[in-house]
Amino acid sequence: MEPALAADAFEDDPEAGPALVTAAVAADQPTVVCAHRENIPPLLAAACAAFGAAPPDGPALRKAGFWVLHSAGGALIATEQHAAE
Repeated sequence: MEPALAADAFEDDPEAGPALVTAAVAADQPTVVCAHRENIPPLLAAACAAFGAAPPDGPALRKAGFWVLHSAGGALIATEQHAAE
């Protein structure tokens, strides 16, 4: 559990959650980040920026939706958006 990823944490410190995601990308280890839907856009943007890529296009996530980011050699090579069935 990471308080910086809580729904209301972005109101207090909007940079804390994205900083954690940036650090996770730098660690180059498989990582799962679970956050509230309204917080996903800045987290996704931070992850993509850490890879030197723009955030993927696509509709906003619906409830229980998620993104998968694939990397290799420090580069973002693919993204997948999944919706709950």
